[in-house]
Amino acid sequence: MTDKCSVCDGKTDVRVHNGGFKQGVSTPQRSLGVSNKVRMCAECYEKGLIEIQTEYWKEHIAEQKLRNGD
Repeated sequence: MTDKCSVCDGKTDVRVHNGGFKQGVSTPQRSLGVSNKVRMCAECYEKGLIEIQTEYWKEHIAEQKLRNGD
């Protein structure tokens, strides 16, 4: 599907993804319906996924440090 990416406004091959990739959302959300879908190109999708994974691991490491008393 060719459309505008909602992140970079580029006209490329755009796919519809869950709303957890919206800019400024700190925690990924489960899909709550069509209204939470966002159109993203492959590059913006990959960047968003990397940001979400990085935040997940930062939180995981912080929790482990608290458990271990570090």
